[in-house]
Amino acid sequence: MKKEEISSKKLLFGALVSLAVLAATAICAFFALFANTKRNRDLIIIPSFVGQKYTELDPHDRINFECELVYSDDVPEGEIISQSPYSGARRKVADGKLCTVKLTVSMGAEDRTLPDLKNYTYAEAASTLRTLGAQIRIVSVYDDEAESDRVLYTSPSAGARIERGDRVTLFVCRKHVKGSVKVRDLTGLTQNAACTKILADGLLVGEIIYEPSDTVEEGLVISQSIAAGSYVRYHSTINITVSTGKEEKNDQLHPFGRYVTDEDD
Repeated sequence: MKKEEISSKKLLFGALVSLAVLAATAICAFFALFANTKRNRDLIIIPSFVGQKYTELDPHDRINFECELVYSDDVPEGEIISQSPYSGARRKVADGKLCTVKLTVSMGAEDRTLPDLKNYTYAEAASTLRTLGAQIRIVSVYDDEAESDRVLYTSPSAGARIERGDRVTLFVCRKHVKGSVKVRDLTGLTQNAACTKILADGLLVGEIIYEPSDTVEEGLVISQSIAAGSYVRYHSTINITVSTGKEEKNDQLHPFGRYVTDEDD
C-alpha cells in the first residue's frame, strides 16, 4: 500500500510540474509576441494641417485623411478649418496601418442671395426659402389676370441678401370668388353717404354704433367692421361706427383746485 501511495504522489507531482512548465511557456510566448508587436508599432506625431489648402496637401504614408465640407463666412473656400486629432497629438500605428485624421474644410460663404421667385408656385417658392433657412409669410393678392397660386413678387425683392431666420413675404395670386365684391373705404364719409355706398355695392347696412371722438368730426364714420379692400360675398353685412364729436365734460372746477361733478354738493 505504501508503494502504491508513493507512486501516485510521484505521478501527481509530475503532472503538476508539466502544467507549470506549459504555463510558463505560454506566458513567455505571450510576452514575446507583445514585445514584438510593440516593436512593430511606430509613434506618429500629428502635424498641423489647419490653414492649408486641402487640395494642396502632400500625400502622407502613415495618415489617411477624411474630409468634411462646411460653409464658412470667415475661411476661404478649400482651406482647412480644423482637424482631429489636434496638431502635436501622438499616435502609435502598427506597420502597414494608417492613422485617420479628420479635416473640416471650408466651402466658402454660403450663397444667401434671394432668388427671383416670380411665377413660382407657392410650394416651389416655399421649398426654396426653407433651403435658405428663411421664415415664410404669405399675403394673398387678388388678380384675375395672373395665374392662381403663383408668386407675383416678394419682400425683400429678388437679389437681396438674407440670413437664416429672416422673414420673406410671398405675395401670391388669388382669384376673386364668383359673386364677390370689394369693400370700399367708408371712413371719413357721412353716415348717409356711407350707407348709400354700402347699398350701392350690393351689401347690407348692419349695426350703426355712435361713439365720441376727439379726432373725427361729428356725423363722420370712424371705422367699419370689414376692412377696406377685402372681398366679401354679395349681401354681406357691414357695421359702421359714427362719431358724436368730442365728449363734453360736466365737471366744474372746485374753488380749491379740484374738479367736482353735479353729484358733489
